[in-house]
Amino acid sequence: MDSDSDSGRGVLIPVILNRYAHHDHLPNARAHWERLAALLADFGISNAPDWRTPMLERGGDAIQEYCAVWPADSGTVGVLYWVGHGQATRSWVSLAHAKSPNPIGARAGVDPEFLAAAIERWMRRCEPDGHHLLIVIVDACKSNRFVQRLAASLDEIHANAKLLLIGAGDDSVIPGRIVEVLDAVIAQAFKTADDIPATLLLHELDQLGLDLDVRNLRLGTAALHRSISAPSGLPVDLHNEVVRALSQLPESDRRHFAPKVKSSEGGETAWFYQGRTLERMHLLQLLGDRSTQPIVLTGVAGSGKSALLGDLVIRSRGDQTAVLLRAGLLEALPPEAPSVPKIDAALNLAGLGLTDAVEELLDQLGIGGTQTHGLVSQKIDHLLYTQAAGDRSTLIFDALDESTEPLAVANLIRMLAMSGAQVLAACRADVGSSADAPEVPTALREVLGGDDCIVVPVKRDGEAIQSYVTRRLIHLGAERARLAAEAIHAVGAQFLHARVAIFEILQDVGVLDDPEALRRLVSGDHVSLFLGAVHRLAALNPSSEPLLRALALSYGKGLPVLGGTWSAFASRLMGGTFSVSSSDIENLVEVAAAPYIIADREGGQTCYRLAHRSFVDALRRSTEDRRVADLILTDACLDLLRGRDIDVAVPHYLEQYTSAHAAGSSPEGWWHLDRDPTSCDRLNPTAVARDAMRTVFRERVPPTIAGIIGSVHQTRLLPPNERRALRRWAEAMQTGSAKETVQTGPASSAISLQWARSLPRTPVHLSLAGHTSGIRAIGLRTDKTEQ
Repeated sequence: MDSDSDSGRGVLIPVILNRYAHHDHLPNARAHWERLAALLADFGISNAPDWRTPMLERGGDAIQEYCAVWPADSGTVGVLYWVGHGQATRSWVSLAHAKSPNPIGARAGVDPEFLAAAIERWMRRCEPDGHHLLIVIVDACKSNRFVQRLAASLDEIHANAKLLLIGAGDDSVIPGRIVEVLDAVIAQAFKTADDIPATLLLHELDQLGLDLDVRNLRLGTAALHRSISAPSGLPVDLHNEVVRALSQLPESDRRHFAPKVKSSEGGETAWFYQGRTLERMHLLQLLGDRSTQPIVLTGVAGSGKSALLGDLVIRSRGDQTAVLLRAGLLEALPPEAPSVPKIDAALNLAGLGLTDAVEELLDQLGIGGTQTHGLVSQKIDHLLYTQAAGDRSTLIFDALDESTEPLAVANLIRMLAMSGAQVLAACRADVGSSADAPEVPTALREVLGGDDCIVVPVKRDGEAIQSYVTRRLIHLGAERARLAAEAIHAVGAQFLHARVAIFEILQDVGVLDDPEALRRLVSGDHVSLFLGAVHRLAALNPSSEPLLRALALSYGKGLPVLGGTWSAFASRLMGGTFSVSSSDIENLVEVAAAPYIIADREGGQTCYRLAHRSFVDALRRSTEDRRVADLILTDACLDLLRGRDIDVAVPHYLEQYTSAHAAGSSPEGWWHLDRDPTSCDRLNPTAVARDAMRTVFRERVPPTIAGIIGSVHQTRLLPPNERRALRRWAEAMQTGSAKETVQTGPASSAISLQWARSLPRTPVHLSLAGHTSGIRAIGLRTDKTEQ
């Protein structure tokens, strides 16, 4: 199925063999099928019923008859799941049917050639031209050799088929293990992905090293497509609640949440929203009046700014709001409330710089066009022009203070407002202000327009917090919920404090029967609760603390599971003495620390970050030496790049943020990169140049990094295998020569630099491509305060 296909519909065909005349029974085989069916239902793949033949009568003839009636209306994805016994020797390989002897032998079971012929006939009925994605899962012992021969047979008889074949390795395997691994990979590595390319799924399964045999034939752009858009930017526990709630809606309602009608993300979900009624009414009034002044929402950490913005974004989607109201997942606004205007774009700025914010804004507004590869100044001009020309979009910016360039982004917001856009930005209050009188940080307020800004403070709503706690704990009993609500209210908690306190109470509900223990648990603030949780989790599993610390030390939107990035970071932070498994991550994300971790998306890939900036700051402060930690993670990035096949795309995090870790450990980190120029050519040259100019430009710049800086205006749009020669030429211009080297990277480059000598040296410099007018002014930075 092509990635741009309109349909993700398909069928799962089960071949379940759990009772045998001469082999051990497999009582859990049906449960494995049901688990796989539930997993694939998210992708619109329906479950074909198991055939009615009694288990002990499912011999060779019965299987042949069953194969002939596999449903022809299979959509664009077919999944065949065979679960049972298998055996192999040097001379034969077979799957057992219910009447097969033990050992099976060469002619008393189901051989690969028989199954290949059955699949070929089925695919001809489904789609005569063969342009169809077929996933075959053989969940049986010794199925790797079966899958090898099955792939060879299918390749011969069906030249157009797009096939993904998964079997077990040489060692004996417990049936259901393949489904367990698939479930974990899709749930973790692709949690927020609307589309899962089959090649990427194959590579991730192959990378796990779990004795699976994964093969493919002509997968191309084939992909699995979710029927309901996967939410992103939510804490994992809320993400899972949202997905469960949407999956229970009628089909006619679920279509409103399909990926193609998905709107902007709005931070925390509004489906669990409580209180802040006055602030919401004020914002709706301002938005309804089409104020041309920047609106700034501010409050202390954890006061619920993101939830308030999320509530507005959800309510601005008319068709989705109606569905959620009918399902009881959203409370109706009071009759006197102003109508909710259309919100054209909503950005969470945490971890984003100016360039990232501009590109995300252009993408959400659908006005990128020819500006996709332009300079950021050109993109900003294009953005401002569209607003001045009459678009007058309504734009929401959350977590302004968590941007990597908050003042630059604040200036963009001010310019958008001056150009006619209606803008609403949220930021944490100044550290010196109180919860009842929050103030915008002075520097941000001045850039946003000073007194021209309209400031809307979010104050503590104790009554709403008590109501929220009671609602979330009412299943434990009304009296227990009341005691918890009163204890949390007594410490002056904000909403975030209340949310994590609820989670910690649920880890040991016995504290509700001990008032003193309850008081000790909820005292302090959300940060102390988080640090207490880190210690609790570390006692249960030593990998938990470095996994969480790795998130705190990450950049951008967080770390991906894809490609082993997160696990490699955590392992390195543990000194490399322990390996972190996929099950460690799964347990941490889904169970142990779900409210402390956000599942987000960046560069089209699922990534994870800590759920609040204050959690990040707390773990960063407790890191003994940030520079050493960043150097360790720089080396981890390089190892991951070296271990990745050149024909497989580099995970977005490694491409975009390896240089950020080098910058954090400057200058040592840059010299570590310099020793591996082949890996450097796989990094985003714009990111490398930006981070190097920011941190190492005043010092001696390593030759490879100098070459990237000098050639970035030419290489930024080239694929990695075309960058090497230009980078080496720029390097030679700055050093005066280039040694003759053996190319160790990709060999498909159209040009190469063999050697250079006796060149006039030029200083390390950055060429500003795209600027055609003259230079009117030069600003000099005279000290590290950048004044």
